[in-house]
Amino acid sequence: MKKIFCQGWEWNLILFSVFIAMMLPELAGIGIIIVLIRVFTGNFRAIIQSRLNQGLGIVTLWLMISASLSPTPGDAWIGLGNFLPFFFFFSNIRQLIKKPSQLRQLAWVMVIPSVWVVVMGWGQIFLGWQKPEALKGIFTWPYGAGGEPLGRMSSVFMYANLLGAYLLITLILAFGLLILTWRQWHRQRNNLLNLKVGFLTLTIFIDSVGLFLSNSRNAWALAFLGCLIFALYLGWNALVAGFVLLGGVISLASWGPNPFRDSLRFLVPRAIWARLSDEMFPNRPLATLRATQWRFTLEMTQE
Repeated sequence: MKKIFCQGWEWNLILFSVFIAMMLPELAGIGIIIVLIRVFTGNFRAIIQSRLNQGLGIVTLWLMISASLSPTPGDAWIGLGNFLPFFFFFSNIRQLIKKPSQLRQLAWVMVIPSVWVVVMGWGQIFLGWQKPEALKGIFTWPYGAGGEPLGRMSSVFMYANLLGAYLLITLILAFGLLILTWRQWHRQRNNLLNLKVGFLTLTIFIDSVGLFLSNSRNAWALAFLGCLIFALYLGWNALVAGFVLLGGVISLASWGPNPFRDSLRFLVPRAIWARLSDEMFPNRPLATLRATQWRFTLEMTQE
């Protein structure tokens, strides 16, 4: 019979580690590693017998062989750090999460710190906050006035696109939690549910503003798609039509032909259409363009 961890210290440590990950990533990493080792040693047989984990093991072996045959194997093996630890995390955490309630708990501990992350970003952009010298040995996250790159909010992340990806995740989780909490609130109204609905509504607003200030086009597009999917799931046809209309107007204002483009740019804020059309940051070095990077990646893949 498979051994299953439930609400023991392992799960509580995972929740605590995820909660502090944005503030103290090293300490959070230590907590997660302790749990993964504990789960792996206690569920070794179940982990290696899983067909999905066996598939990840084959992929891992293939990546290790590819890295060994690389012209620069040292760099290739370092690059495996972007994949193998997450394979190990996924294969082990599946043994720990067994109930939907655990996923809801995990969503809450991911959503709550996002408010602090965005507030730190606001201070960085509008107030010129940066990490004090006395705290540089305690908090290792990159945090400088003006964001990275300058003018785009990056908060405690090394680059604005990473912040955008993070807020995209927390925003979608907050929407999901709000839907669940709202349904509970309609069945049984009490002060706790009132507080949860208010907090989640405020968090969605805060995360949305932070996502906008990150100026991450990919995160914008995925957030728009996520909202559209939620509207479809809830059956809010009028909202779906509104999203489609809004997307069409923004697209025409950003890339459409004249005279539609210029006329619609009076309706759409410049911060949106100028960023989407890449007119906000003109004359950027060719090597920094994403199209250049993807072209280089495809060429390397072909070789």
